[in-house]
Amino acid sequence: MLAKLQLRVGPFYCGKIEGILQIAADGIKLVTKEIIIPAKADKPIFILSPLMFVGTAAAFVALIPVAPGWVVADIDLGLIAVFAVIGFFPIITVLASWSANSKYPFIGGIRALFQMVSFEIPLILSLLGVVILTGTLNLSEIVASQASFPWIIFLPIGAIVFFIAMLAELERIPFDLPEAESEIVAGWLTEFSGMMYGLVQLGSYIKLYAFAALFVVIFLGGWNGPMIFPPLEEELILEGKTIGPITIQTPGLPIFSMEFFSGVFWFILKTAAVIFFILLPRGVFPRVRIDLLLDLGWFKLIGLTFLNIFIALALLYAGVFGPGGML
Repeated sequence: MLAKLQLRVGPFYCGKIEGILQIAADGIKLVTKEIIIPAKADKPIFILSPLMFVGTAAAFVALIPVAPGWVVADIDLGLIAVFAVIGFFPIITVLASWSANSKYPFIGGIRALFQMVSFEIPLILSLLGVVILTGTLNLSEIVASQASFPWIIFLPIGAIVFFIAMLAELERIPFDLPEAESEIVAGWLTEFSGMMYGLVQLGSYIKLYAFAALFVVIFLGGWNGPMIFPPLEEELILEGKTIGPITIQTPGLPIFSMEFFSGVFWFILKTAAVIFFILLPRGVFPRVRIDLLLDLGWFKLIGLTFLNIFIALALLYAGVFGPGGML
């Protein structure tokens, strides 16, 4: 996608079809590279920080419902749990940068701390409108409330603020100041090498997927969408038991149905679209200055979140919505 945007050509040598094996070759090269730990680094923290980063990203994914009944941790305070997990990322980033005992990682870590803290506030406030209209913090119930219409239709300001704050939390261009190559080499990632660097990058992309999935769950209706797979009319026999018209009981797994497969299809499609728009600015926009970044986070976005909350309250008191969704 980025190559098409920037009219880049190649590489074509690895793999017979348009260099299709280049990604696999880069992965193998990264795995086989030597891991070098700086002599003055705080070794235990330096070694553990990539593992903590990946683990935190995996915990984030575990809270996101993919389909009805398909979530690792479906808890009533799911949205609060999500932000509790997100709060660990700046801590791990600062620990990783400090433990390297090098100037460039430390500068990048401080930038990351300022950036993440600045944008976590509008990130949280942008979701209050949805919480007000649904009356719940459970992510599965928020998806269920969008059976008729996604919340992005009624709360577009909240969706826009969340998306911008999400880019900053992910340190994606144009908000990649913590890793600005032209200024501080690779920021807080500078001293990581080999598979330690690979783990941090893996955690970053897991985190990217989790944020995209959270946006889909909150604003785009999650797995809700038109039925893609028609329901089965005939009864199905499994292990000597008659299972209902469109349901198959698989031992050890939740109940599958045509509705389930349709929901998974829509969830994957929506998440892929959000990931596309997250990656798109990398090939389009330049990096913003740090003063403009902080001004955007502390003033402009927070002001827009209050407007979003006002709109949600107006819709609630107008009787358009009640607890759980549209009346």
